[in-house]
Amino acid sequence: DCELRCTHNSHGGEVELFSVAKKEIVWRIHLKEMPALAVSNSRFTAIATKERMLYIVSSLGRRISPGLVTDSPVAFMACSKSKYLVIICDNCNMYAWNVATQQCIVDINVVDVLSVLKDRPQDIANPFELISSLGVTEEGTIVMQAYTGESFAYDALSWKSWVRVMDPNLFSAYKSFSSKVLTSAAVKLDLTLQQMSEHDALELSKKPMRMLRDTHEEEDLETLMAAADALKDARAYKNYAKLFVEQTAHDKLKEYFDQLLMSEARKSSDPDRLFEEFQLAGSIDRRNMLGELLFHLKQNEKYPDVVQSYEKLLNNLWRIPVQGDLDNFERQ
Repeated sequence: DCELRCTHNSHGGEVELFSVAKKEIVWRIHLKEMPALAVSNSRFTAIATKERMLYIVSSLGRRISPGLVTDSPVAFMACSKSKYLVIICDNCNMYAWNVATQQCIVDINVVDVLSVLKDRPQDIANPFELISSLGVTEEGTIVMQAYTGESFAYDALSWKSWVRVMDPNLFSAYKSFSSKVLTSAAVKLDLTLQQMSEHDALELSKKPMRMLRDTHEEEDLETLMAAADALKDARAYKNYAKLFVEQTAHDKLKEYFDQLLMSEARKSSDPDRLFEEFQLAGSIDRRNMLGELLFHLKQNEKYPDVVQSYEKLLNNLWRIPVQGDLDNFERQ
């Protein structure tokens, strides 16, 4: 029931919090600089000025900390419902704070993320012009949307890396996705989905909230295959590979497929022959290759007995941690 008002004058500016319900000013502060941006929640108000100053004010109108000097004028600013504040300066530096503890939790540059945008025009001088909106959730996840409609999320508390969020309704979709599926780097997508019922997993697969960590590490391939298999949908794998995997990872997956097509052992129902081939591979590779095998068998429909056998085997493998050793794998 409150609104934030900023005014300019010859001496600088002032910011006031006005209660619409009570029709009165809750608090007012005077600044020597000209206010440029301001965001507010129930706990604090953040004000950025044209002179590169950043002020954080409590709900009672008291300054929580002395004014901070940013390295460049603030271009975007957002806050969560209670404790997080994030800004992006026009030099593409991004900072985030836990205002409750007065701790800076993010200090990075977003140029690299903006460089991977599709259909990026060449005539834009400053990369920050590619950004259309910025937000931060109460879980500490920063969500940045580009003017192309592409969205990226940065988990300030655990991942410390960017994630591509494939949903234009970035705030509600990502918050829902994050809380249900991927809450931290330690809780991988596959380990979460395995605890869902098949019905819940299928319902989740119908929603436009698929994402993959934006790196070229093996764990991304693990997430890819795990999501496809957990959702019981062979097409999910194809969609993930086509839409969300960077070229380097995609090439590696293609290499797996080539190996599968060339291997006669994959066409055998004898698990011993299959395990012999897997003994030289890492634990992640083994489970990925099983998933790919199942995908191919379902496609050609020539080995129904093998499909049934390997579906059961793959479901059992869900209970093995990603870094499980060969003994655990063979025992399953």
